[in-house]
Amino acid sequence: MGGEVTTAPAITGEGEGRGPGSGPTGQDPLLGEIRRRIDEAKRYPLLASRSGVGGSVGIEFRIDLKGQPAEIRIAQSSGHPILDEEAVETIRRAAPFPSYKGKLPVTLRFDPR
Repeated sequence: MGGEVTTAPAITGEGEGRGPGSGPTGQDPLLGEIRRRIDEAKRYPLLASRSGVGGSVGIEFRIDLKGQPAEIRIAQSSGHPILDEEAVETIRRAAPFPSYKGKLPVTLRFDPR
């Protein structure tokens, strides 16, 4: 019923992830925790699932001093506004995050199955 939603390995969208925080920066437990929170907040939009719509959305964001996402932007659209919007909402739902300096690139995949 619904599709599958996954975040890319190591937050960056590269590598062959095998669990939270795996991949090129997978040794950082802080990034693993951020990824875990994003994974727990993910939802596949019902309308997209029923329509068989899938794709990947690249998101970049920062974490403010209160652990809230800031400067959220779509770096790579899926081509489907419903998926792009859900990716942004996933980041918002995943907060609060642990403190982290710098931008975080995240890829969320929405696979209709």
